[in-house]
Amino acid sequence: MSVALTLAAVLALAPSCAPAVDRGTLLAVIGTESRYHPFVVATNVKGRTTSSRRFNSADDAVAAVEALLSSGIDNIDLGLAQINYRAGHLQRLGLPIAAAFDPCSALSVAADVLVDCWTRFGDDRPEAARLDATLSCYNTGTPTRGLTNGYVGKVHTAYQTEIVPALRRRDVDGATAVPPPRPDAPISARLRCDVPAWDVWARCPQPDAAEPPPPDLEPAAPVRLRGITMEGPNDVPLRP
Repeated sequence: MSVALTLAAVLALAPSCAPAVDRGTLLAVIGTESRYHPFVVATNVKGRTTSSRRFNSADDAVAAVEALLSSGIDNIDLGLAQINYRAGHLQRLGLPIAAAFDPCSALSVAADVLVDCWTRFGDDRPEAARLDATLSCYNTGTPTRGLTNGYVGKVHTAYQTEIVPALRRRDVDGATAVPPPRPDAPISARLRCDVPAWDVWARCPQPDAAEPPPPDLEPAAPVRLRGITMEGPNDVPLRP
């Protein structure tokens, strides 16, 4: 039986595997997509999931995907981040199917997709609307369909009910919680180490949690998510 990763484990991976995106936003997306199961394979028809199966290993999942592709089915969501094969994210990055079933690589690809969506649906929108468009884009490739199909609302709910409490608790599943997101490390940062942006297999060093933010940093304005005010920069999921 496929075993899900713990939220604490994925939180620990996020700073080094996907430093370009606030980990709270990323974890809300991952939880909504796969419930933290790394070996999920789902097929879709006309925007609806027609089958979803959790495998016991990456090898089993890859074999299942290859069998689907050989039968002409390519609208397939892969792994922890449910990366869509037909959308070409793996191909664009030059990655094999197996990368979608490696947790760190899956987070890296998910971050790349979020950054791309944030960039494309962005500059003329208020920040909260831009966030919603980004989440919709991750799910559907468009800035609006993820709103009408309920996906964006699910991500916001996951953020408020699962991720924010996990970030604020001293312990998550018996492990020390990762500190809240640093206010100077939102989506626009891209990769902050000497690693090519395309190389999602590379590992950036863990950020120094003890390092305080710059003293002259001004708090960000609150961002309203479905009527909930996120009180300050550490809670803002995505910022320009």
